[in-house]
Amino acid sequence: MWLLNYPKVQKWTCTKPPRGADSQKDVKKGIFVGTCYTVAEGLRFEYLGGYGTISCGDCDFSQDITSFTHGPSSSTAGYQCHTCGKFTTRTRKKPFRRPDPADRDKSLSELAPDARPSRIEDLQSSIRLGEREMQETPKRDWHPTWVSKVAECRRELSTVTEDELQNMEKKREEVAQAYEASLFCACGGGLERDKTLFCPSCRSNNLRYGHEHST
Repeated sequence: MWLLNYPKVQKWTCTKPPRGADSQKDVKKGIFVGTCYTVAEGLRFEYLGGYGTISCGDCDFSQDITSFTHGPSSSTAGYQCHTCGKFTTRTRKKPFRRPDPADRDKSLSELAPDARPSRIEDLQSSIRLGEREMQETPKRDWHPTWVSKVAECRRELSTVTEDELQNMEKKREEVAQAYEASLFCACGGGLERDKTLFCPSCRSNNLRYGHEHST
Protein backbone atom coordinates (compact mmCIF):
# COMPACT_ATOMS: atom_id res chain seq x y z
CA MET A 1 0.00 0.00 0.00
CA TRP A 2 1.36 3.42 -0.95
CA LEU A 3 0.60 6.07 1.66
CA LEU A 4 0.62 9.51 0.11
CA ASN A 5 0.59 12.43 2.49
CA TYR A 6 0.26 15.88 0.91
CA PRO A 7 1.34 18.63 1.17
CA LYS A 8 4.00 17.49 3.66
CA VAL A 9 5.70 14.21 2.77
CA GLN A 10 4.73 11.31 0.54
CA LYS A 11 5.73 8.03 2.15
CA TRP A 12 6.12 5.04 -0.14
CA THR A 13 6.65 1.39 0.67
CA CYS A 14 8.36 1.09 -2.72
CA THR A 15 10.99 3.24 -4.42
CA LYS A 16 8.77 4.30 -7.32
CA PRO A 17 7.92 8.05 -7.29
CA PRO A 18 4.39 9.17 -8.14
CA ARG A 19 3.34 9.19 -11.75
CA GLY A 20 4.15 12.55 -13.28
CA ALA A 21 7.15 13.14 -11.03
CA ASP A 22 10.62 13.54 -12.51
CA SER A 23 12.67 11.45 -10.09
CA GLN A 24 16.05 12.39 -11.61
CA LYS A 25 15.28 16.10 -11.47
CA ASP A 26 13.94 15.79 -7.94
CA VAL A 27 16.96 13.84 -6.76
CA LYS A 28 19.08 16.81 -7.84
CA LYS A 29 16.81 19.11 -5.87
CA GLY A 30 17.16 16.88 -2.81
CA ILE A 31 13.43 16.18 -2.79
CA PHE A 32 13.35 12.46 -3.46
CA VAL A 33 15.22 10.74 -0.62
CA GLY A 34 14.92 7.02 -0.08
CA THR A 35 11.24 6.23 0.32
CA CYS A 36 10.08 9.79 1.07
CA TYR A 37 8.83 12.18 -1.56
CA THR A 38 8.28 15.76 -0.49
CA VAL A 39 5.57 17.59 -2.45
CA ALA A 40 5.19 21.33 -2.31
CA GLU A 41 1.93 21.86 -4.19
CA GLY A 42 -0.38 19.20 -2.72
CA LEU A 43 -2.30 16.12 -3.79
CA ARG A 44 -3.55 15.97 -7.38
CA PHE A 45 -5.40 13.21 -9.21
CA GLU A 46 -3.10 13.57 -12.21
CA TYR A 47 -0.19 12.25 -10.10
CA LEU A 48 -2.07 9.25 -8.70
CA GLY A 49 -3.05 5.84 -9.99
CA GLY A 50 -5.19 2.89 -9.08
CA TYR A 51 -7.94 2.65 -6.48
CA GLY A 52 -7.68 3.75 -2.87
CA THR A 53 -8.95 5.98 -0.10
CA ILE A 54 -8.64 9.74 0.26
CA SER A 55 -8.75 10.93 3.86
CA CYS A 56 -8.36 14.30 5.51
CA GLY A 57 -5.76 14.98 8.19
CA ASP A 58 -7.78 17.85 9.66
CA CYS A 59 -11.23 16.25 9.97
CA ASP A 60 -12.86 12.81 9.78
CA PHE A 61 -13.59 12.89 6.02
CA SER A 62 -12.74 9.71 4.12
CA GLN A 63 -13.84 8.40 0.72
CA ASP A 64 -12.92 5.44 -1.46
CA ILE A 65 -12.09 6.62 -4.97
CA THR A 66 -10.64 5.50 -8.27
CA SER A 67 -7.81 7.85 -9.14
CA PHE A 68 -7.02 6.10 -12.42
CA THR A 69 -7.60 2.58 -13.75
CA HIS A 70 -7.72 1.28 -17.28
CA GLY A 71 -8.74 -1.80 -19.23
CA PRO A 72 -8.87 -2.95 -22.86
CA SER A 73 -11.97 -0.93 -23.74
CA SER A 74 -12.12 1.95 -21.25
CA SER A 75 -10.41 3.88 -18.46
CA THR A 76 -11.80 5.44 -15.28
CA ALA A 77 -10.35 8.60 -13.75
CA GLY A 78 -10.94 10.50 -10.54
CA TYR A 79 -12.05 14.14 -10.57
CA GLN A 80 -12.98 16.84 -8.09
CA CYS A 81 -15.51 19.60 -8.54
CA HIS A 82 -13.71 22.76 -7.43
CA THR A 83 -17.03 24.47 -6.83
CA CYS A 84 -18.68 22.13 -4.30
CA GLY A 85 -15.66 19.90 -3.57
CA LYS A 86 -17.29 16.57 -4.50
CA PHE A 87 -15.02 13.69 -5.53
CA THR A 88 -16.31 11.61 -8.42
CA THR A 89 -15.17 9.55 -11.40
CA ARG A 90 -15.72 9.53 -15.13
CA THR A 91 -15.24 6.61 -17.52
CA ARG A 92 -13.76 7.18 -20.95
CA LYS A 93 -14.61 4.55 -23.55
CA LYS A 94 -12.16 3.86 -26.35
CA PRO A 95 -13.62 4.76 -29.75
CA PHE A 96 -12.82 1.40 -31.32
CA ARG A 97 -13.12 -2.14 -30.05
CA ARG A 98 -10.06 -4.31 -29.85
CA PRO A 99 -9.96 -7.35 -32.17
CA ASP A 100 -10.83 -10.63 -30.50
CA PRO A 101 -7.85 -12.79 -29.43
CA ALA A 102 -8.74 -15.24 -32.19
CA ASP A 103 -8.22 -12.43 -34.74
CA ARG A 104 -4.67 -11.54 -33.71
CA ASP A 105 -3.07 -13.47 -36.57
CA LYS A 106 -5.51 -12.24 -39.20
CA SER A 107 -4.52 -9.62 -41.72
CA LEU A 108 -6.30 -6.29 -41.86
CA SER A 109 -8.34 -7.39 -44.86
CA GLU A 110 -9.63 -10.43 -42.95
CA LEU A 111 -10.97 -8.49 -39.96
CA ALA A 112 -14.61 -7.54 -39.40
CA PRO A 113 -15.35 -3.89 -40.26
CA ASP A 114 -15.71 -2.82 -36.61
CA ALA A 115 -12.35 -4.44 -35.72
CA ARG A 116 -10.39 -2.71 -38.48
CA PRO A 117 -9.97 0.77 -36.88
CA SER A 118 -8.12 -0.56 -33.84
CA ARG A 119 -5.77 -2.59 -36.05
CA ILE A 120 -5.20 0.44 -38.28
CA GLU A 121 -4.20 2.49 -35.23
CA ASP A 122 -1.80 -0.28 -34.18
CA LEU A 123 -0.21 -0.31 -37.63
CA GLN A 124 0.15 3.47 -37.65
CA SER A 125 1.71 3.35 -34.19
CA SER A 126 4.15 0.63 -35.24
CA ILE A 127 5.27 2.72 -38.20
CA ARG A 128 5.82 5.82 -36.06
CA LEU A 129 7.75 3.80 -33.48
CA GLY A 130 9.89 2.06 -36.11
CA GLU A 131 10.69 5.28 -37.95
CA ARG A 132 11.59 7.06 -34.72
CA GLU A 133 13.90 4.24 -33.67
CA MET A 134 15.65 4.31 -37.05
CA GLN A 135 16.02 8.10 -36.93
CA GLU A 136 17.46 8.07 -33.43
CA THR A 137 19.66 4.99 -33.76
CA PRO A 138 22.88 4.72 -35.81
CA LYS A 139 22.22 2.45 -38.80
CA ARG A 140 24.85 -0.03 -37.68
CA ASP A 141 22.79 -0.63 -34.52
CA TRP A 142 19.41 -1.12 -36.18
CA HIS A 143 17.48 -4.24 -35.25
CA PRO A 144 17.32 -6.62 -38.24
CA THR A 145 13.50 -6.54 -38.30
CA TRP A 146 12.89 -2.77 -38.18
CA VAL A 147 12.95 -2.09 -41.91
CA SER A 148 10.88 -5.15 -42.84
CA LYS A 149 8.36 -4.48 -40.06
CA VAL A 150 7.76 -0.89 -41.18
CA ALA A 151 7.44 -2.04 -44.80
CA GLU A 152 4.97 -4.76 -43.81
CA CYS A 153 2.82 -2.26 -41.87
CA ARG A 154 2.86 0.14 -44.81
CA ARG A 155 1.71 -2.62 -47.18
CA GLU A 156 -1.27 -3.39 -44.94
CA LEU A 157 -2.18 0.28 -44.58
CA SER A 158 -2.06 0.78 -48.34
CA THR A 159 -5.45 -0.98 -48.53
CA VAL A 160 -7.10 1.59 -46.24
CA THR A 161 -9.18 4.20 -48.03
CA GLU A 162 -9.22 7.90 -47.23
CA ASP A 163 -12.93 7.61 -46.41
CA GLU A 164 -12.19 5.00 -43.74
CA LEU A 165 -9.52 7.21 -42.18
CA GLN A 166 -11.88 10.18 -42.15
CA ASN A 167 -14.62 8.11 -40.54
CA MET A 168 -12.16 7.00 -37.85
CA GLU A 169 -11.19 10.60 -37.12
CA LYS A 170 -14.86 11.59 -36.91
CA LYS A 171 -15.50 8.78 -34.42
CA ARG A 172 -12.55 9.86 -32.27
CA GLU A 173 -13.83 13.42 -32.19
CA GLU A 174 -17.36 12.29 -31.25
CA VAL A 175 -16.06 10.18 -28.36
CA ALA A 176 -13.73 12.96 -27.16
CA GLN A 177 -16.51 15.56 -27.27
CA ALA A 178 -18.90 13.28 -25.36
CA TYR A 179 -16.28 12.79 -22.66
CA GLU A 180 -15.54 16.50 -22.38
CA ALA A 181 -19.26 17.17 -22.05
CA SER A 182 -19.39 14.78 -19.08
CA LEU A 183 -16.80 16.72 -17.07
CA PHE A 184 -19.32 18.74 -15.10
CA CYS A 185 -20.70 18.20 -11.61
CA ALA A 186 -24.40 18.09 -10.77
CA CYS A 187 -23.92 21.50 -9.13
CA GLY A 188 -22.77 22.92 -12.47
CA GLY A 189 -19.09 23.23 -11.55
CA GLY A 190 -16.31 21.87 -13.73
CA LEU A 191 -14.47 18.66 -12.83
CA GLU A 192 -10.67 18.85 -12.57
CA ARG A 193 -7.74 16.42 -12.34
CA ASP A 194 -4.79 18.82 -12.49
CA LYS A 195 -5.62 21.09 -9.56
CA THR A 196 -4.70 20.64 -5.91
CA LEU A 197 -7.36 18.62 -4.11
CA PHE A 198 -9.09 19.85 -0.97
CA CYS A 199 -11.33 18.21 1.59
CA PRO A 200 -15.01 18.50 0.59
CA SER A 201 -15.90 18.78 4.28
CA CYS A 202 -13.45 21.31 5.76
CA ARG A 203 -11.67 22.55 2.58
CA SER A 204 -8.24 21.59 3.96
CA ASN A 205 -5.43 20.54 1.58
CA ASN A 206 -4.02 18.15 4.19
CA LEU A 207 -5.15 15.02 2.38
CA ARG A 208 -3.77 11.48 2.22
CA TYR A 209 -4.29 8.88 -0.45
CA GLY A 210 -4.03 5.23 0.58
CA HIS A 211 -3.39 3.24 -2.60
CA GLU A 212 -5.02 -0.21 -2.44
CA HIS A 213 -4.62 -1.67 -5.93
CA SER A 214 -3.99 -0.84 -9.59
CA THR A 215 -5.50 -2.20 -12.79
